[in-house]
Amino acid sequence: MSALSLRCITRRLAALPLALLLCAPASAATQVTVLIHDYAFEPRNLVIAPGTEVIWKNADAVPHNIVGVGADAHLRSPALDQDDSYRSRFPSSGEFDYVCGLHPHMQGHISVRP
Repeated sequence: MSALSLRCITRRLAALPLALLLCAPASAATQVTVLIHDYAFEPRNLVIAPGTEVIWKNADAVPHNIVGVGADAHLRSPALDQDDSYRSRFPSSGEFDYVCGLHPHMQGHISVRP
């Protein structure tokens, strides 16, 4: 086997753990982060398993908050300044809508599925 082939194989094997991490579904994690950036929730739509904790982290220089919509009104954070975070665990299946109460055009949705 040539040295070029060995280098190619070595690089591909070294990248395998990262590739597996990037391909893992969000539902496999016990914690998932939603980044607040450029007046948007990233990701806007999230699918998680029951029991997963969602962490919202504000990367904007302006305050934002998390406010559940309708039946999800129990979801409510204080105003989050830059680099602040808020956590909430979702113990059971369901669909959850939320907005930033300070900027209602910012919307997000969480689907909790087994």
